[in-house]
Amino acid sequence: MTENLRTEARRFRVLFRHIFLRVIDLDAVSAKGDTTELLGKFAAILIMLSIIWAVPSLFFGLEERTAQERFNAGLGWELRLISATMLVVGLFTVLAWDSTFPDRRDAMVLLPLPVRTGTLFLAKVAASCTVIGLSLLLFNCVTGSAWPLLLSPHGLFALIRAFVAYWFTMVASGTFIFCCVLAVQGITAQIMPRRHFLRLSALLQVLAFCVFLAVFFLQPQITTLHSLGAPENQHSLAWLPEYWFLGMFNWLNGTKRPQIEALAIRAAIGLGVSVSGALAGLLLCYLRTLRRTIEEPDIVASRVGFRWSPRLHTNLATAMLQFSLRSFLRSRQHRIVAAFYLGVGFALALTCLRIPLAHTMLANAPLGLMSLRYLIPTFVILTFALAGARVAIAIPVALSANWVFRITELRRPRQYFGANRIVLFFLTVAPACVVIAIVSLPLYSWDQVVVHCAALFLFGLVFVDLSLLRFHKIPFTCSWLPGRANVQFAFWAYLLVLIPLTDHVAQWEQHALETPARRAVMLAYLSTLAICVRLISRYSDRAAAIRFEEVPEPVIVGLDLQRD
Repeated sequence: MTENLRTEARRFRVLFRHIFLRVIDLDAVSAKGDTTELLGKFAAILIMLSIIWAVPSLFFGLEERTAQERFNAGLGWELRLISATMLVVGLFTVLAWDSTFPDRRDAMVLLPLPVRTGTLFLAKVAASCTVIGLSLLLFNCVTGSAWPLLLSPHGLFALIRAFVAYWFTMVASGTFIFCCVLAVQGITAQIMPRRHFLRLSALLQVLAFCVFLAVFFLQPQITTLHSLGAPENQHSLAWLPEYWFLGMFNWLNGTKRPQIEALAIRAAIGLGVSVSGALAGLLLCYLRTLRRTIEEPDIVASRVGFRWSPRLHTNLATAMLQFSLRSFLRSRQHRIVAAFYLGVGFALALTCLRIPLAHTMLANAPLGLMSLRYLIPTFVILTFALAGARVAIAIPVALSANWVFRITELRRPRQYFGANRIVLFFLTVAPACVVIAIVSLPLYSWDQVVVHCAALFLFGLVFVDLSLLRFHKIPFTCSWLPGRANVQFAFWAYLLVLIPLTDHVAQWEQHALETPARRAVMLAYLSTLAICVRLISRYSDRAAAIRFEEVPEPVIVGLDLQRD
């Protein structure tokens, strides 16, 4: 009996380590790629965000307030911290979307082996819980020490109670979000055939990501005891879990008010229902549908329905565009990367539309002229969509399949690089311009919409050429080294550089929209800039070759044999 337990424990450790690293698709990682280094960079970003969220606590205790004002201010920061924690857990849950449930590879590889279904179930759940738990812990590593000191009454017992209440609430709120997603996935997998569930799963994945961001940025700020008990706010409080756990924290911290107790009861009921639904969905999937995974087909081509494929001026550009579109739509990892950037862009755009800008107000713009509160979100959406697509096309769909493109390289590399620009343009700039034009026509005059879309078109051409300046690869096919990805640099560069630059560009365009002469000058300047950048990119591609491997092959190949 003891030997069997040791064997199962050893199998559990092996499966846990493998599944934990499969948060990043290992089929798309180069042999020299370091996934642990990439995960370490994500951890560094979370720690830095925790430090930023803890900075306001230094000034919270310095301001002189009455007891009621201090309590209301504390409610505001408690709500922000709970919302941010739920957002971080939700994003990492979407990132590890399919890692908890069994897939075809698990069924085909592990079922013939002497591995119990229970061991696989525990390893999968433990790996997913570890990812979510680490993200929650790292994000609250600094805030979880600073804010309880300020949100607790005086006394050692009150301080200990505040720490316990804070961490219990954060873990409970993160568990609620994680279990809600698992429950939705598990129930959907039971009521739908597998091929239909896989199609719907991609939509649910992106939809969950957008819902988490939209709730975080658009939720109402109800942060006083009077507003928490007001009848007009009860409908919003019933549908926003952040306020449930706000009530749970204050109830655990010693605030015994009727409105606080009502929210705490909702949090407890919601947590129990979500955990029960997640466990039921997981158990049904492992006990009922694990073996059916092999028998039922995955996503297959539909025999009926309207079929249309985009066609361009050359066969090479058409083939690369169709390949890129299908790769993007069928790959979970690429959808998540693009949804992350696009979701952040939409969140920032909604924030710009919601809050007044520091240097201008909507009323300051001339009547009928596009305001900065409208121009800035359009540029933000375009730039973040380009950034997400640029990062996504660098990740291969299946690294072992790029030999197909190596043996079919029949044309000059410059033609492939030109097709790359067309692919990135049709994936990002063209849809963004069409959507913005449709949204803008009911709000502004057609001449302003045409000029604005032309400016976005030219800016898109410039950004496409700049983003592909040193990208001498074929999208979705070439080697990828996740350890060398500048995740931290890209994240802070987009937030600290791109957003202020977008602000200045929007001000410049608003000034140019006032007269037809300024519009013509702006379009001429942007056209000249686009032509210059295109010439620079063509010059850099003149002598370049397609780089299928990120690291060049050495002259002498080592076997990497390790000695004892």
